Amino acid sequence: MGVTIAADRHTEHMTDAALANVESLANGTYDSPIDAALKHDPALRQRFNAVGKTRRPAMPSVQSMKSMPPVQTFQTLGQTLGGGTVGNAQTSQSFQTFRQSGKNEVEYAAESLADVPMHDVGYVSGYTPELPKQAVTALAGAKRSGKSTMMLRMCADVSRHHRVLIVQREDPEFILKARLVAMGANLGNIRVFHKKASRRGTTVNLGFGPEDLDAIITVAEGYRPELVAIDPLHGLAKGRMNDQSSADCLIDLTNMAQNIDCSVVGVLHTGKDTSDVDTSVSGSDQWIAKCRSHLLLASPPDDDAHAVMQQVSMSYAKTQNRWLTFETKTLQGDDGKPFTVRIVSGMEPTERTVSEIYRLKSQLRAEPVDPDQLPEMAQWMYDTIKAKGTHVFAIDLQRWAKVKGYSANQLRLAYRQAGVMQTKQSCARPKSILYLKDCCTERAAKDWGTGAKPEGDEKSEKSVKSE
Repeated sequence: MGVTIAADRHTEHMTDAALANVESLANGTYDSPIDAALKHDPALRQRFNAVGKTRRPAMPSVQSMKSMPPVQTFQTLGQTLGGGTVGNAQTSQSFQTFRQSGKNEVEYAAESLADVPMHDVGYVSGYTPELPKQAVTALAGAKRSGKSTMMLRMCADVSRHHRVLIVQREDPEFILKARLVAMGANLGNIRVFHKKASRRGTTVNLGFGPEDLDAIITVAEGYRPELVAIDPLHGLAKGRMNDQSSADCLIDLTNMAQNIDCSVVGVLHTGKDTSDVDTSVSGSDQWIAKCRSHLLLASPPDDDAHAVMQQVSMSYAKTQNRWLTFETKTLQGDDGKPFTVRIVSGMEPTERTVSEIYRLKSQLRAEPVDPDQLPEMAQWMYDTIKAKGTHVFAIDLQRWAKVKGYSANQLRLAYRQAGVMQTKQSCARPKSILYLKDCCTERAAKDWGTGAKPEGDEKSEKSVKSE
């Protein structure tokens, strides 16, 4: 039997039933929610004592209860409950309750499940089970793994039949529009969250932060989209990412998703050199714990044109992995000039996993490099670093590569192929240093040029100074 505990916001004076309960409480014979209310609210106790002086005997002293936090205020229930019991109180009596006061008024209820309809979990069309509705899905990946591009592919697909709200701060909107158009989006069903301000007489768009969470929810509840895409989800974190409370924004986003029956997908970053799909997302473990679905992207070694999107977890359904294909597509701008954008052109079910890619990359990092089996650019990089003493400043290598016509993406790929590692020099203004892992240790690379004693040198500081 359901028991509803609600507040009568228009009642300013207590009923006879309420006063009768006060007298019962004073005699120690009645245990009900009024008991808790009196213990928690000194102002309420004072009000009860004042009424008791004119209508009933005064209540006993409650000085011993002053240590309890004043978090609730009492109101009268204008309703008689049905049969059954709550604690020691018969629900056939006129029943009092309490509500939480403050910025937002909160009402409490103990409700029956008898009339709640049962049905399966809902999913966004075309993304079963990757995007459950009434929940938050984490879409995680390392830098340049394609997670933002994949998020836009989801938005483009959903927009063909449903509304989409995009909350992002990384791409200018003309690039955002171009990538969506290239993936077949219906722009009429897409809205972009804006945060605007006046700067030097000009209106500019600002990136969102944790202070904008309520505004994002308000906009979403007004627009009522099928999908809300947030990039990056970490942008709503309060305080340090490793704090357990940093992911509390997911609680509000989940409530919003349940209220308007939509799906929320948020882009998260992974840590460096991670090897465990369950703990790969940077920050507190609450970022994954508070999400119903967890998608993780990773590209195979030396293959930036593909990625595995592994569904690491899904609360209510069997998981599904996808093999993603990336390509560039040429568009013509409104100025008549052609330009290219990167898109997700294919998504196929696969048995491959991100875990396998992590293991493969770990093995490649551990294996020695064969200089005779390197591609042209990786061979140039290997020979250049070795000729400079097995380590160089990263900024110098990037300048030499630019002269030869190598792009930044080609340079990053050659790092892995040539077995090049990166570290920071141990000095007042640390510089990034590249070194060959099979010719130089990280300690030697860090100490290069700093005047530190060589690795393994056991001379004391005093003897070094005397020399």
